[in-house]
Amino acid sequence: MNKFRSHALALSAIQRTKYIAVALALVATAFVPLLNSGSASADQLSSRKITMGSSKTSLTDVLYTAVFTTTTTAVLEGIVLDYCSNSPLIGQTCTAPTGFNTNVAGLVFTVTGHAGATAFTKHANSTADKLILTRTDATSNPAGTVVTVTIGDTNYANSNGVTNPSTTGTFFGRILTYPASATA
Repeated sequence: MNKFRSHALALSAIQRTKYIAVALALVATAFVPLLNSGSASADQLSSRKITMGSSKTSLTDVLYTAVFTTTTTAVLEGIVLDYCSNSPLIGQTCTAPTGFNTNVAGLVFTVTGHAGATAFTKHANSTADKLILTRTDATSNPAGTVVTVTIGDTNYANSNGVTNPSTTGTFFGRILTYPASATA
């Protein structure tokens, strides 16, 4: 009987060790998000959408409009509109849609709905698939602020809008906000 009892105690100790190891792994996993050193967002967005004036492939000077709503009172000094053919998820690699171009050199844009919105400028690090808007005015806006970014205008001949992808299919727009000027 003692032989069985010592065997049961040994199994009990092994099981306890396993449970402790699993508990430690769960606790460690809970802290992994805190270790992420990625870019901090100024605010979570309660709603967001990007619309395009036309879906015709390779059409130039298309009007794009991004609208988002803030959920908390926040300073907004950076807005990044990132267009990807492979993933809508922030933090994932972004592959530019084939033929897509924000026509960075001649691009016209407006930002409305945000205090100090007219102070936004296009950052030099903007690319064909990523528009980076920055400002240095630290004016805060209340939760529920609806911000609209309009790219281009309604006249398709002004060479100041977006060129649509040259292939049909799905592509994604990411909207990122920053409490400090964005550079990438």
